[in-house]
Amino acid sequence: MYVRRVNDIPSARVVATNMGNLFGRYTPEIKQPVRALKIKENEALVQLRVIWKDYDYNEMDSAKDSGIKFLELSDKLKTMKYSAEDVQNFSIVLAEFQEEHRFETKAGFFLSALINSGSDKSYTIFTDHLGTRISALGNQNDKNIIVIGDVGYSVGINMKNGSMLIRGNAGNWVGAGMTGGKIIVEGNAGEEVGYRMEGGTIEVMGNAGDKLGFIMFNGRIIIHGNIGTSVGYEMYNGEILVRGSAGKAVGAGMKNGKITVEGNAAMTIGSDMQGGIIIISGHAGGWIGLGMLGGEIHLNGTYEELAPAYSINGRIYHKGILIADKQGEK
Repeated sequence: MYVRRVNDIPSARVVATNMGNLFGRYTPEIKQPVRALKIKENEALVQLRVIWKDYDYNEMDSAKDSGIKFLELSDKLKTMKYSAEDVQNFSIVLAEFQEEHRFETKAGFFLSALINSGSDKSYTIFTDHLGTRISALGNQNDKNIIVIGDVGYSVGINMKNGSMLIRGNAGNWVGAGMTGGKIIVEGNAGEEVGYRMEGGTIEVMGNAGDKLGFIMFNGRIIIHGNIGTSVGYEMYNGEILVRGSAGKAVGAGMKNGKITVEGNAAMTIGSDMQGGIIIISGHAGGWIGLGMLGGEIHLNGTYEELAPAYSINGRIYHKGILIADKQGEK
């Protein structure tokens, strides 16, 4: 059984509003010059400024208190009349508040509630004029969102349906806990993309960091560039496709599912894996199958040495030919 660490972000099996102070351990990134954008003022923006100031986001809140505040904010916004254009304009107005403590996460929750409570199906958010990246944008999302600019941690966290197109880079935990929908990141993404995701699709057009698909339960992740170490670490199910190359420990501890790396993969592929399938099309590093307890590894390119025979208890194939089965090398 997986026991949540103190500093983990929420489990996919915890209600989406239980966000609490889990983002508080990250220091804001260095602020960049703000690009001025002009908007036309209206009554909706005036009201939203007031509600923003009344929203008492505090990263030190318990998960329960944070969830209650998020629901209260959502209920308040549902009493307002505003359009997708008002939401877009308010994303520009947010530049006024970015000196506030933990602005980046408060802004993410606020915009998420604003979109979730709105009557329109599609929204555009601007972030490229801000000096810091907004985190937790798209919390519980079931709408269609386009983000112009970079985003911070946990974009699309606990996403239910709909789509998110990020026209920029994303931080750690893209799509953490999502159950449906699709997220596309046109740039690069950080670590633990798809953490504890249960469904839906994440596609990153650039590179991604370590522990891609960490403890994912289902869904699909596609990375068009390269990734870091430990892709599919302790994944339970789902599919991961990496069109570039991967660092060491591909599929370490995986229980089930499928991982395909079309490029090269570094050493200790399939270490401690219990089930599932790993396919490496390019060159594979050494100590393949170290501590392997089950599953299959398919090597379709060149490879270095297998792990010692006594440590392999699964099947390893090279270009379709079985080279290790249960008790080591054939």
